[in-house]
Amino acid sequence: MHIDKSAIAFEAALLDEALVHHTPCGDGYMVWHQWGEGPPLIMLHGGSGSWRHWALNIRFLAQYYTLYVGDLPGLGDSADPPIPFSVDDFPGSVDHLAEITCVGIETLLPSGSSFKILGFSFGSITGGYVAARMQDRTEHLALVGPASLGLPWGGLKGHRKSPKYAKNETELKEFHRHNLHLVMFGDSANIDDLALHLQIQCVTRARLRSHRISGTDTLLLALKRLEVPFSAVWGAEDVYSLPNIKSRSVLMQTIRPEADCRIIDGAGHWVMYEAADEFNATILEQLGGIELKKAHKEIS
Repeated sequence: MHIDKSAIAFEAALLDEALVHHTPCGDGYMVWHQWGEGPPLIMLHGGSGSWRHWALNIRFLAQYYTLYVGDLPGLGDSADPPIPFSVDDFPGSVDHLAEITCVGIETLLPSGSSFKILGFSFGSITGGYVAARMQDRTEHLALVGPASLGLPWGGLKGHRKSPKYAKNETELKEFHRHNLHLVMFGDSANIDDLALHLQIQCVTRARLRSHRISGTDTLLLALKRLEVPFSAVWGAEDVYSLPNIKSRSVLMQTIRPEADCRIIDGAGHWVMYEAADEFNATILEQLGGIELKKAHKEIS
């Protein structure tokens, strides 16, 4: 499928800037990409995704943190988890992914060192279970587009189109655009060539299917176990949290009254792409990176 060369070049440039690590995952490895300098920030992508979900955030956050961006087991370039992911036991299956991720963190970071976690969608759920397993080392859990809170949602306003049924390249591109608008974007006008390219790269590598988890309470179960601070941010048009995103904030602040919960207008589920600049500023505040930002300016 034809994609603008600048999209491919952008992805390639990010990869050229990264260090790549491999940590145990079943018969293979969990793949991590590392960018930046500073305190460690563990970043976990969403369902059917990879590190590419963070493409418009990596360079910004790498100014303040050392980013360890994992491809979750069964997704991206990582191997499948040794215990197959089961829709009949979401908490157990997610905790298994968290266990593999924790092994990766223990391998990558100095023993006993602390870190923060930034998780998007399915990665926010997995991140919650990582934080629960490593509470003594987790400083903050930042959730992006979190669902799976045991609250009702309105469902998708249509059906996904399977790319395997596309008859030609034009139709294939439109199928991906349709799915991005249906699930990830608030405004279809914001779907550009880079978004299409990243979507294709993610989806073609995805083996683990987690879509049905959104309507469960899997993340809620983890949050109730946490003693570490957590925050959340959603796009106002996030399909997985409509029709009442505010109820998500209320629930989280019931669990943790000081939780910083924010909503970014005009953006959908993939809020950190569709509203990248506002998201980057927001997440830096939520992570407590303002002091790092001040120090960065002083050094500059």
